[in-house]
Amino acid sequence: MSGNVEAVYIGPSNDGSYWVNVKNSNPKGMIGDGGVIRRFDTKEEAKIYANKVNSTGVDTFERSHNTENSAPRYYSDEFYYSEKRSDMTPPDISWGRVVTGFLTDEQVERINATGKLPENVKFVPNGYGGYSIVYNYLNVTSGTHDVPKGFEVKRDFMGMAHVVPVGTDGIIYK
Repeated sequence: MSGNVEAVYIGPSNDGSYWVNVKNSNPKGMIGDGGVIRRFDTKEEAKIYANKVNSTGVDTFERSHNTENSAPRYYSDEFYYSEKRSDMTPPDISWGRVVTGFLTDEQVERINATGKLPENVKFVPNGYGGYSIVYNYLNVTSGTHDVPKGFEVKRDFMGMAHVVPVGTDGIIYK
């Protein structure tokens, strides 16, 4: 928001932040004339910002994103080529094992060690930020043979293989 704006200090919110309403100083009854709410960590920051906006007439707010505490988001299909062990090849996996998801411990270990799947199997994005292991029918399945960046293959307590973020641990996965 830039131009001729004014700021009004609103006060504390329920989440512990302090609010300032920055809005157009000459409302014309249009959508957006109510302005935007800016959130600050301290009361002093909020009041200083409100005074700055009122004295300059310009909203120069830039939100700093705290990436340490924010949840990771799915942005794209990023694949990496892991350091492959030259003495190992991807495991052979039959159609039945891929379709049911029941991979052996040896197959899972070799997938994670080599960073690859055999030619008849691919990793495919599932649309929820994760990946699935699917059979590569006639080499027309969209996906990759390389382990997706930040993921590994683990088996659950029933023996079914899942593509999970690296380091996933819990009662379900072993």
